[in-house]
Amino acid sequence: MPSNNFEHGKQYYYSYCVKVTEPLHNVNMYFLIKKKDGTKIGGGVYPPRASSIELLNTSIKVSFKFLCNLADGYYFFNAGIEAQLGEKKGYAHRILDAYMIKVINQSSIMTSIVKIVEEAGYEEWK
Repeated sequence: MPSNNFEHGKQYYYSYCVKVTEPLHNVNMYFLIKKKDGTKIGGGVYPPRASSIELLNTSIKVSFKFLCNLADGYYFFNAGIEAQLGEKKGYAHRILDAYMIKVINQSSIMTSIVKIVEEAGYEEWK
């Protein structure tokens, strides 16, 4: 049975399916993690922002592999597909708060929301 408890320091995949009902042009897929108060923490885009999928005319499954380096607490995941919509690029579809997780067992060397220090130490200095 799937669980929404994510253990700090482990790798996970966030995946979602996209049912394409009409051809999409210049496509990018997005993933965003937010705190309960809506503060954006981080996420990803595929392909990278400098490029896009020129034509998407088949249904797909999108997957993002990430390292859960978040502090203990609750977080919400967004999912979105951006494409050329007439003269401008915008969301062809987006789901806000599509999934909620609870992060457990955070690192003891963390001081904030995201762990960026891998290890710490000291030495004498004269």
